[in-house]
Amino acid sequence: MKFSPGKSALSFLFSVYFAFPAEASATPQCLTDEMIEEAIGEQVRTSTLIVKTRGLPELPLCSGLTLAQHIQRMRAAAFPEEQQRVEDLRAMVLEREQAAKATAAAEAAAQTAALSRSSIIEDAPINRFFDQPAPATTHKRRKPAAARASPPRSSPRRSSSSRSHYPNCGAVRAAGAAPIRRGQPGYARHLDRDGDGIACE
Repeated sequence: MKFSPGKSALSFLFSVYFAFPAEASATPQCLTDEMIEEAIGEQVRTSTLIVKTRGLPELPLCSGLTLAQHIQRMRAAAFPEEQQRVEDLRAMVLEREQAAKATAAAEAAAQTAALSRSSIIEDAPINRFFDQPAPATTHKRRKPAAARASPPRSSPRRSSSSRSHYPNCGAVRAAGAAPIRRGQPGYARHLDRDGDGIACE
């Protein structure tokens, strides 16, 4: 076909396109489902593990899927029982993974709670007012006024001590003079921690 000066360029191009319609549409742009079925359909339906795809041109699928995804769909349609078993297996695996995550979260929460309790115990205030360990009774109550006003009891062991000054309650107890009431020899304000008039209770 020759281009004559009397024809426009656009008319010439149209004449070329419609003169060779077979050559213009001979090369496909993507793989259709019919092309894939014709090439590997028989292999998929015979439950072949390895599907040979050498007969297919290296083109993208018109459906937008990958070739492996399309083959998987073809297997699911050909063997629905096998596909159901695969789905059940996936659901079981997912359930086990969720149960394992829940167990791990519960264990982590328990460990956090245990660490929090131990931190509270370690941070509790310690009585450092006395050199000696704290007495066995943890709850001390102030004695009633009648008890404080009662006459002091005589203690043979206290009278045997001639000391009138003690550095701390440990020395008072070692001398057998505890407790010391206000007005008695050896009483000092630094020995009366709660200020009730009775030192080294």
